[in-house]
Amino acid sequence: MKVTFLILSILGFTFFIIGIKNLINIANKKIIREFKLTEEPNKIYFPKIGVYSICFTGGKSITNTNYFSVTISKDNLKLNIYEKLLKFRFSYKNNFAVESYSFNITETGEYKIHFNNIKDLSIKDSILHSKAIFQKKKPIENINVLIKETFSSYTFIFSLLSTIFGILISIWSLIFF
Repeated sequence: MKVTFLILSILGFTFFIIGIKNLINIANKKIIREFKLTEEPNKIYFPKIGVYSICFTGGKSITNTNYFSVTISKDNLKLNIYEKLLKFRFSYKNNFAVESYSFNITETGEYKIHFNNIKDLSIKDSILHSKAIFQKKKPIENINVLIKETFSSYTFIFSLLSTIFGILISIWSLIFF
């Protein structure tokens, strides 16, 4: 019986290490470019193949009120851009930033990015919908855009759960050991 609990504690500790390692890698993703939402950067160079995200700084809550859209293309080939289901928030230069859209880069190189109907993007200070109703939209001139390397939501959830369950399995196995 002791061998079983010892194996479980080692397995739990392994899950914990894998989860923490992934969470550290997620936190250290590199920012590719920063620019104002109102200025149009024609080209952005992506040095690696992978998943990237479009982040907006200046508020905690971002909603697309109507027809705001983003197009990223290379050689007349448009990329599929997805609105993120889990909009992660982080601090960047003493401002809040929100990951809103993600896309996959399958080959390195320069891509053109274009924002359509910028006025339909609503950025507010509160995450709570009941409080955000009474807040004014942030001025578009004060909003910055970050293009950064990112991760899938599944990777984050897996890393978080493996960290939590790894700790729990290790602790309970050592208690009954």
